[in-house]
Amino acid sequence: KKMLCRGLVRAVARKAPMAPVSAPVAAAVGAQKVPQSSSRRVPSLEGVRSIVSAHSTVQSCAPLPPPRPGGLRMMSTGEGEKPKDEEKVQTEVFKDGEPVGETAGGSEEPPKPQVYEGEKVVGDQKDHEFKAETRQLLDIVANSLYADKEVFIRELVSNSSDALEKARYLSLTQEGEQLAENLEVHVVLDPENRLFMVQDNGIGMSAEELQENLGTIARSGSKKFMQEIKESEGGGGQGDAAKNIIGKFGVGFYSSFMVAEDVKVFSRKRGEEQGHCWTMNKSDGSYSIAAAQGVQPGTKIVLTLREDCADFADVKKVRECVTRFSTFVSFPIQVNGSQVNDVRALWLEDPGKVSEEDHSGLYKHLANAWDEPLYTLMYRADAPIDIKSVFYVPARSSEAFGQRQTEVNVNLHSRRVLIQKNAKDLLPEYLRFVKGVVDSEDLPLSISRETMQDKALMAKLKSVLTKRILRWLNDEAKNNPDKYKSFYDNFALHIKEGVAMDQANNKALITLLRYNTTAVGDNEEVPLQAYVDRMSEDQDTIYYLVCSDRKSGLASPYYEAFKARGIEVVLCYALHDEIVMGNTQKFGDKKLESIEVAEPPAKAEDKWEDKE
Repeated sequence: KKMLCRGLVRAVARKAPMAPVSAPVAAAVGAQKVPQSSSRRVPSLEGVRSIVSAHSTVQSCAPLPPPRPGGLRMMSTGEGEKPKDEEKVQTEVFKDGEPVGETAGGSEEPPKPQVYEGEKVVGDQKDHEFKAETRQLLDIVANSLYADKEVFIRELVSNSSDALEKARYLSLTQEGEQLAENLEVHVVLDPENRLFMVQDNGIGMSAEELQENLGTIARSGSKKFMQEIKESEGGGGQGDAAKNIIGKFGVGFYSSFMVAEDVKVFSRKRGEEQGHCWTMNKSDGSYSIAAAQGVQPGTKIVLTLREDCADFADVKKVRECVTRFSTFVSFPIQVNGSQVNDVRALWLEDPGKVSEEDHSGLYKHLANAWDEPLYTLMYRADAPIDIKSVFYVPARSSEAFGQRQTEVNVNLHSRRVLIQKNAKDLLPEYLRFVKGVVDSEDLPLSISRETMQDKALMAKLKSVLTKRILRWLNDEAKNNPDKYKSFYDNFALHIKEGVAMDQANNKALITLLRYNTTAVGDNEEVPLQAYVDRMSEDQDTIYYLVCSDRKSGLASPYYEAFKARGIEVVLCYALHDEIVMGNTQKFGDKKLESIEVAEPPAKAEDKWEDKE
């Protein structure tokens, strides 16, 4: 149909015979001649389509005759006239000699669709609740929600941390509520019997709370607790304790079903004498609650691991998982009696109260390094979301001496718990030498707490962090040039990579560059601004030369004409500098141009001392 339409348009417009078409189409078009005119005439595509749609079968027949009355009428733009827009030709569709539609540019505005076409509610409304197949829903939560099975350790430890935080808060706000001497999370492993246990001495649960919190999927007791204390405190005061609560979705507990063939929960609420046991029947998705003796205040979860998940009873593996996910949890975590988290979340503390020794310990933990950080930055912001962060720059590049390129080493946390290790979306790739942590209470996390849901927000967060780090490096370069020289000697390649890749932050990156020039000593490197400060008033270009070393640059025949006129030239000793300079068209209002292609100025007013 489309090919036939095009053929009709071209044939009529050129007043030339066209390819044979079906007899029905020819009959529909008619036999009237097209009125003569010196300008080209174009039929309405809508009119052509209305004819072609009824005759889709192309058959061999005589050439198409001119249209008859009541068919298509081609409207000319006028004898000898030139339309204002040569691409736009007015057309009309006629039926029985009268226009039935008019378009500009050959297209009609389609009629607006009707949402309701007479539908009307007349009966009484009856409310119903959604139903769910519990067994299937548990399978989805347990087996399809999380990417890695080891996440269940993070979820259970986080639940225990929340229970301890609730107990601490209530002890401060309610009279008669006594706090345990040592609030801790204990992970106990029994490889022989494939047992995994997590126990806390937190707030505990009654039988009713066991039914509400564990018997209702996606009901978060922690979220309800946070809402209650915020309302009771008006959003301030002790309500700030809610910031340490981790739970949000009410599904973390069910992650244990990924690895366990049997799940038991022993819990006793603080202030009550009776404890209870919650047992899951995975075969039909039901559970039971019974009174239990010997239950200590708090909660104990006992998992009997499946045979294919027996390695989660291995002490070494569990210690590694706890350290990776929960090392910054507020309370001590013991794995078979040995504490595994002894590093503080410094980014949540007052920067003025954090010592260099504290920063050294956190840096070594994050970077798995033995040296001291060269630079340290603690940064907080409330836009686009509330974030608290700490960044470190090592003293040496880990990519030196031909080592492989490293990954971005900034971790994303939410309320102290690891969400993404080496989060690639937080910083651009050229800042991969930066180590650190970004923590936020307001991250729009997926229900598995493994990814962010708002990509636009992440892009904005990345932009904010990148600009802040580059501004920080520029401040350090200005305030302590000698220390910055040590940084630049190790990370110049990363900065140049950023100049070539990041147009949005090109200006901030260019100011970090350092180069030798013909106006300074052999081993001296200066920023481009120093070159601009020495330029004559009538010079509007920064001239540079890519060469292997200073000696070859000064001996270059391209430099002779500039030297004779007393014009300083930037000397670039790396091959990639040609890409960097070529990608940097301007520095401020000054152009950058290679002396290999540039014509030297006719004169230079201000002379500089030629140290050669």
